[in-house]
Amino acid sequence: MAKDARRGSTARRNALSRFLRKDQDGTTAVEFALIFPVFAALMYFIFQSAYTYLAHHTLDFGVHETARLVRTGQITHANLNKQKFKETICSYVALGKSECLSQLAIEVVPVAGGDPDFSPPTKNNKLDDSNSAYDTGGSSSLMMIKAFLPATHLNRVQDVINELPGVADKARPDIFIRSVSLFRNEPF
Repeated sequence: MAKDARRGSTARRNALSRFLRKDQDGTTAVEFALIFPVFAALMYFIFQSAYTYLAHHTLDFGVHETARLVRTGQITHANLNKQKFKETICSYVALGKSECLSQLAIEVVPVAGGDPDFSPPTKNNKLDDSNSAYDTGGSSSLMMIKAFLPATHLNRVQDVINELPGVADKARPDIFIRSVSLFRNEPF
């Protein structure tokens, strides 16, 4: 009797196994459901990396072009204030102009000597250029222009990481895209 029961359960298992091997309906949907989230995350990070590279490259270009205007004395003679200076840089940056103007932090200072400070103007780990210096210098001054944009998409990813257990308590600064230009003004 025990032998017949084992033989019956084995036969049922073999029949079920044969049935499952034959039935391939829905395997494509299951494979898609398993692979698509990984593919979507990979594509998201590729596009975000390209966006970050584009924003960084155009910020560098904007700072370089604006530094040329400072170097030749055009900014000084035009009496551009800090807001107009930001607008000049943002005209080159590959973001919406209003987004760039609201997020861009700059500092324009003559470098007196020693090691220049390359740190961003921050307050509570957020960009804040309300107290940063804006001085286009005089003839033959050694100058430094610093420009910072928050990499908001990377900061969102980091916010998700901070929600993980054991990570949320750690304070971290935002991630910034930065561009710095050091030069000597021409005698104007």
